[in-house]
Order: sequence, then C-alpha cells, then structure tokens
Amino acid sequence: MPEAEIPEPSPRDRTTLLRLHARQCRFVVSDDGPAALFCGAPTRPESSWCPWHRRLVYMRAPTQGAKAGRGFVLPDYGSAKDRRKDAK
Repeated sequence: MPEAEIPEPSPRDRTTLLRLHARQCRFVVSDDGPAALFCGAPTRPESSWCPWHRRLVYMRAPTQGAKAGRGFVLPDYGSAKDRRKDAK
C-alpha cells in the first residue's frame, strides 16, 4: 500500500531558535551559526518534527537483515561469535 503524500512545509513557517515555540518543527533548515533557521511548521503532539521532516529523520526498519532501535536502523552484523569466525 503506497504511503499518503505529505506536503512540503512552507518556507514562511521558518523561524530562529529564540522564536521557536511548542509544536513547531525543530528541523534545522539553514545552519548559519547564531542565525540558524528551523522549519517551524506545525507538529503532532508526540513529535519534534513536522510530518515532512519526520519522514527524513526516521527510517522504517527493513523486514530482514536489520534490527530497529529507538528510531534508528541498526545493521545486522550477526553475533560476536560469527564475526570472530569470519575474521579467521
């Protein structure tokens, strides 16, 4: 089943750190030191990112060959015992 299309956030929502409020996307879109800009688009209550940037930050775990942990995808290197066998 294809995923629903998520619209790209408007550049008009962009804001600085000092003007960023609750439920605004914290994705850094321009890292110019003290003048860094954040997305600022609305977020869901449980997220720090708007749906567009959340899709960039989090990856879905593949169905095989990897383990998911805390929103990150970790490669499956096998057990330490298997790695020692391969090194010999």
